[in-house]
Amino acid sequence: MSRVIFRSTVAFAARARTISLVERASFVVFTLGGTRCAAPVEVVERVLRVAHDGALRFREQRLSLLDLATPLAQALSTDAHLSKRMPETSALRVLVVNIDDTWYAVPVDAVHEVCTIDAALVMPIPADRAQGNRAGIRAIFRRQDHDVFVLDLVRLLR
Repeated sequence: MSRVIFRSTVAFAARARTISLVERASFVVFTLGGTRCAAPVEVVERVLRVAHDGALRFREQRLSLLDLATPLAQALSTDAHLSKRMPETSALRVLVVNIDDTWYAVPVDAVHEVCTIDAALVMPIPADRAQGNRAGIRAIFRRQDHDVFVLDLVRLLR
């Protein structure tokens, strides 16, 4: 009695290689005054929960809390929901940001996630929001049914 041995020929077939050229972009997504914003993950060193006393220490340096709500409200041409207020709680979330070897502490309302998305989904600011582009908003993308504004932290913090 002979045994039949089945050998797959798939391993010998020539396969076309597919190379993905999709670029990815990574952001820290946070809320500031009811507006979803994003900062490139490369500039955000850490997210901290700190006491509300106006300053914090990070890497042997004292960092002052910088207001990002006011320039963002001006960029979006809205001042109704964005104000220069700090959260009412005794602790707040702070993004520790490093730009050109200078450290900044930026208080935010909430930090939602670090996300990586296709760069093709990040769109330039529409013409009706062009003022935001000059004031520090670089682009916009859609995430979890929200518009998320990509911030140019260099412009907003200087």
